Amino acid sequence: MIDPAVDLSLFFFSSVGVSDAFCRYDLLMQCVELADQEGLHAVWIPERHFSDFGALFPNPSVLGAAIAATTRRIAIRAGSVIMPLHDPLRLAEEWGVVDNLSGGRVGISFATGWNPDDFVLQPDAYADRRERIADQIATVQSLWSGASILRRNGAGDLINVFTRPRPLQSKLPVWLTAVRAGGFEHAARLGTNVLSGLMEMREEDLADAVSHYRALYGGGDTPRVTLTLHTYVDTVPGRAMQLARQPLAEYLGTYLDGGRSAIEQRADVADEVGQISAADRRAILHSMADRYIATRSMIGTPTEAVSVCRRMHAIGVNEIACLVDFGLPPGYVLAGIEELIRVRDELAVDKGCA
Repeated sequence: MIDPAVDLSLFFFSSVGVSDAFCRYDLLMQCVELADQEGLHAVWIPERHFSDFGALFPNPSVLGAAIAATTRRIAIRAGSVIMPLHDPLRLAEEWGVVDNLSGGRVGISFATGWNPDDFVLQPDAYADRRERIADQIATVQSLWSGASILRRNGAGDLINVFTRPRPLQSKLPVWLTAVRAGGFEHAARLGTNVLSGLMEMREEDLADAVSHYRALYGGGDTPRVTLTLHTYVDTVPGRAMQLARQPLAEYLGTYLDGGRSAIEQRADVADEVGQISAADRRAILHSMADRYIATRSMIGTPTEAVSVCRRMHAIGVNEIACLVDFGLPPGYVLAGIEELIRVRDELAVDKGCA
């Protein structure tokens, strides 16, 4: 099979709350096994804490290990590890295990974190999290390549520490999660790939950010841009939007609630939080979902999905990470992935003709 012009991957970021009876890990594993069988590019697992938004994903390395045991070829990626919450030594150890279990298929997108509540795990790391991430990423990459770092042990002695097990990949594939143009510039200076989305940017903003990123990029290889898009593909015109509208509205509501702790720190916004009626909230969220589906998603027919992929490729996106678990019933999610595979095959024809 010819590789597609744009790689298609799966991205998981479920908003399911802890009270839900249905085990969403079953859906995740079914999706991943299908994607592995059909040759989709990668699976991305986030790191989230203490909120219904992303509640199933407190540690991507744990799920990465489970995925490694049941798949053979799909790339396994963290999207994203909140680097300031972790000791680089421990992180390199954990992902070294997953790299071995998977036969060398892991990659990590690092993020600074944004929600202060996440930092109950490392409260002193919040204020300067943006400043410290470059050194932390460099430390992980150095440990991954086999170098040691100097640390003080329990007896007070400075010792050189090497991580074990040694990973199979000699170089760790690294992304930086960037939701705004400034993040793209940071990634360019660090020489990393970029993982982004359209939650905080319009398509034209993304195009400018990607262009600027590629012009500034300081790495020695070709930079890679991965874009996350909410995705559901259905062959019947209009049905994808009809089915996705309500779950996406609920998803966006949980997303906003999950960021409320950070929002409420702003004095100009704090007084307005909680003052919207339930009916107004529903209307606002449905309006948001309609606009989001129309301008910031890959929800539609296969033809519409191919058009989105071609448009993203034209502005410099190498991979679309399809967020599929935003609330549709499991049967629809799996059927949507089947259609996504057909989209991938259509994009492969594009590359074959290039």
